[in-house]
Amino acid sequence: MCSDLHQDPVMALELYCARFRIETMFDMLKNVMGVFRYRFWTKGLPRHSRKPRKNKYLNPPMGIDQKRKVRRCFDAYERFVMIGSIALGLLQLISLKYQNSVWREFQGFLRTKSRSLPSERTVKFVIANLLIVDLFSSAPGAIIRKIQKYRFKKKMLKPGVLPEKLVPDPEMALPKLE
Repeated sequence: MCSDLHQDPVMALELYCARFRIETMFDMLKNVMGVFRYRFWTKGLPRHSRKPRKNKYLNPPMGIDQKRKVRRCFDAYERFVMIGSIALGLLQLISLKYQNSVWREFQGFLRTKSRSLPSERTVKFVIANLLIVDLFSSAPGAIIRKIQKYRFKKKMLKPGVLPEKLVPDPEMALPKLE
C-alpha cells in the first residue's frame, strides 16, 4: 500500500480510501456535470504535435499579447470547472437535505432503488424537469422567448406550444422542495 516504511499504517489506509472518493468526484464531474467539455479556444494557444521539432533558433513561442490571451483562456477553463464543482456540491446538498422531495418528484425508472439517498444524477434530472416547468409557467419575457425559441428550434416544435407532459395545470401550484 505504501512504499514509505515510516508511514503510519492508519494514515496510509485513510489516504488510500480518500483516493477513491476523489476518483468518484472526478467521475461525477466528468459524466454527470460535463465540466471537462469546455470549448474555450484562442488562436494564441500553441499547437502540440505528436512529433515535436527542435527549436533551432530558440525563438520564443509567443508574444506578450498572446500570453495574455492564453492566460485568459486558462482562466476560463478553471472558472468553468470550478462552477461545475460548486454545482455538483449543490446537487449533493439537495440530495442530503431534500431526499424525500426529490424521490417524490422523480419520474424516471429505476430497476431497484439501492439507497434512500438520491444520486447526483437523479437530483439533476429532477431539478432539470422542475426548471423546465418553471420556465414555461413564468411570464414570457424577451430572454425566456429566446430560450424557448432556441429549445424548440432544436426539437422542431412550435414556440409557445408545450408538449402535453409539460403543460402545467393552472389550478395546481408549482412543485416546491420541502
